Formats: sequence, structure tokens, C-alpha cells
Amino acid sequence: MRYFLHVVTDTRFIRDPDGTEFSGIAEAEAEAAQSARDLMSDELRRGRSIPNGWRMLIATEDDTILKTIHFLAVANGTNPDHEPIAPTKVSPAQGAPGIRVVDPRKARSAPVVRRHPNEDGEWEHRQLAKADALIAKARTCIEVQRARIAILESDGRDTSLADDLLRHLEKTLQCMMERRRVIIKQLAWLEE
Repeated sequence: MRYFLHVVTDTRFIRDPDGTEFSGIAEAEAEAAQSARDLMSDELRRGRSIPNGWRMLIATEDDTILKTIHFLAVANGTNPDHEPIAPTKVSPAQGAPGIRVVDPRKARSAPVVRRHPNEDGEWEHRQLAKADALIAKARTCIEVQRARIAILESDGRDTSLADDLLRHLEKTLQCMMERRRVIIKQLAWLEE
């Protein structure tokens, strides 16, 4: 199958115009990691710092992003905990999958309430796990939206709506992070 290895820097989206045939996603991942190492080495040879914020996007011909390889993870030699994200069509008109945009002006802080006074925090632990999963999903959606914006910019198209959506996604993530802090406070209170 033909995969395209796009590079996203701090300021640019560099599209792989031709793509390369790979036997599968694992082979494409290995090539993306090696390309990231090569680009980092080149930056170091030029006396620049390692571009930790850069990433490689493994995509199909129709710009569906299958996996993101972060340079920082490659530089650290770690196996990044980034599972392949659900195939996402990179389209400016499309909203980020699985994320409901919340206007923070209308969002209310959830009250700190114990569900059942005799519980040992099981409900709160389940809520914390759900919050963590949603936060991870939100971060992925934000990353995908940033890639969409980079693609639009590289094509010379207007990014104002895509930028607005990104700001809303980031505000929604802030709300999720606040909810997570509330749950942690609830757990601390239960453990007293």
C-alpha cells in the first residue's frame, strides 16, 4: 500500500507528494522514525537544537492520517504511547471526531459531590479513567486539527474557521483538565 510521510515542523507542513509503497503500517512507521532521525541529525549538524516539536504524519493518498510519529519520542529512543489514531480524513469542513466543542463561558464547574457516602471511591476512579481517556482523545483531535491547518496553509487556503475550531478544542481540553482536577480532589477527600 502507498503511504505518505508528511513532516510537520513548528511553522510548516511539508507534504510528501509521491508517497512510498510499504508492505504495511509497521514498515511505514519504521521509515518515518528513521526519517525523523535523519532530519534531527541534519539539524544537529547545522548547529541547531533537536526539533522536539516536529512530527511525521503517516497518511494515505486521500490525506487520512493513520499515525503520528513525534520527533521527541524518537530522540528519546522510547516507544511512544501513541496508538494509531482512528483514521481521520483531513478536511477543513470536518469537525474533530468524538469531541463535543463546549463554550467555556457556558460551562459550569461540576460540584464536588460524593456519589455514595459508603463507597471506597470506585465511582470516582471510573470517572477519572473516563476523563483520562477523553483528555487523550482531545489531545489527538487537537493534533489532527493542527495538521489540517498546516495542510490548508500549505495549499494557500483560508484557515480562519479551522483556527476557530482549534481554539474551541483547546478550551474544551482545558475544561476536561479542570474536571479531572475536581475528580482528584474528590478522591483525596474520600481517602482522608
